Amino acid sequence: MKEWMTAAEIAGLKLPGLPATKRRVNDLASRETWERRERSGRGGGFEYRVSSLPAAAQRALATSLVKQTPAQLPAQLDLPLATDLKAYQRDTMVARTALLARIDEMVVLGGLSQGKAVIALVDAAAKGQLAPELQKLVPVANARSNGSRSLTRATVYNWLKARAEAAGKVVALAPSGVPEAPIPPFAETLQRLFNRPTQPGMAECLERWPAGEDRPSYDQLRRWLKKVSALTRNAGRLGPKALQQYKAFIARDTDSLWPGAVFIGDGHTFKAEVAHPFHGRPFRPEITSFLDVYTRRWVGWSVALAENTWSVADALRHAVTTTTCCDILYYDNGAGAKNNTWDDALVGLAARLSITKFHSAPWSSQARGVIERF
Repeated sequence: MKEWMTAAEIAGLKLPGLPATKRRVNDLASRETWERRERSGRGGGFEYRVSSLPAAAQRALATSLVKQTPAQLPAQLDLPLATDLKAYQRDTMVARTALLARIDEMVVLGGLSQGKAVIALVDAAAKGQLAPELQKLVPVANARSNGSRSLTRATVYNWLKARAEAAGKVVALAPSGVPEAPIPPFAETLQRLFNRPTQPGMAECLERWPAGEDRPSYDQLRRWLKKVSALTRNAGRLGPKALQQYKAFIARDTDSLWPGAVFIGDGHTFKAEVAHPFHGRPFRPEITSFLDVYTRRWVGWSVALAENTWSVADALRHAVTTTTCCDILYYDNGAGAKNNTWDDALVGLAARLSITKFHSAPWSSQARGVIERF
């Protein structure tokens, strides 16, 4: 929609409530004091701001324009999905979006033209006078390795143009990603030689390199192993339990729990030797502890010669008698809390205390991080 129109153009549209001749449109504009400006170019006269027209005429004009086929459809851009962006691309996109949003605010709320808004933003960024939240986004938006904190009008206009061509999709503001390096031809042979339980070094792998294949240099192997993930690098060199430390996990959310909802327990061998109460020789006793998952409070403990059914029961007795009874008891898969004394449906400890008992999977200490860290 044009912002300014001549009387002849308005008359030719035959809008409701408006005359259909140029002279009468000019007369009506004079009576209702429409906002106007002198027309530049041949013929002279005045142009009237479309927003000064009566409301009915503006609605009819907008409806007619919506139904028209645009003269030029926007090109179909090959934009990446936001979920496919790497972390640095997403951070840059968010920073540029925030800076352009401030320009939009100055245009819409401040009444500035887009050009003046861009100049104001660039000057304020150069002088460090932007809001602290925006100022720290300037080097991120620049996406430069030197961490430049300056902006230029040309750069900001390029961002505005990219956003406009993408019909407002901010993913167009993300910088182009660095193409992934191709997998080198020696990768398969290296994996066969390197990923072994004996954990050979790179020098040993080069010594065992097949004679009929091109042997890479030591630095080539080092750079490639640095690029691959830790899980890929250690597969075959470590067992399933040791590989757990390199695998992704989902942290459990405890915000919806309450004190006493879940008790988590585990037994640990004491990290020092003491005199055995029977024979006096040095030994390491077993300490069983229970924590409240929501508050992380140490609610109960026991000490025994070794972890067994009654040492776990004694720690829970201490927790119940000094704090509260839990709804859920979470323990490892050991025999100390997985037996008939605990699990009998009629006289088992869990049934008599009306608690639900769960066990973590074998060899998964990460599932009991709360008590393991303790």
